[in-house]
Amino acid sequence: MRGARSDCQDKYCQPEEFTDYLCKQFPKLKDAGGYELLKARGATRSKSLEIIPCPDEGYSAEYLSSSTLGIGAGMIYNQTSSERSKLGGR
Repeated sequence: MRGARSDCQDKYCQPEEFTDYLCKQFPKLKDAGGYELLKARGATRSKSLEIIPCPDEGYSAEYLSSSTLGIGAGMIYNQTSSERSKLGGR
C-alpha cells in the first residue's frame, strides 16, 4: 500500500463510491475490516501522522479537499484497522 498514488476522478462522489475507488486502488483495504486516512503533521524533520477524523457519512473526496482539514496538495496515507492494532492502537 505504501507509495501508491491515486486521484479520485469525481470530487463530488458519494462516500460509498469513494471507498469503492480506494478498494480498487488498494485491494488489501477490501478485506481489512475498516481503514483510516492519515495526514502528516509537524516540521520536516519531526513529522508524525495524525488520523483524519471520519465524518458520520464516511470519507469523500469533497471532505478531504475541504480547506478546514488543511491538507491542500499534501499526501494522504491509509491504514487498515489491523495495521493500527499492530502499532498499539495509535
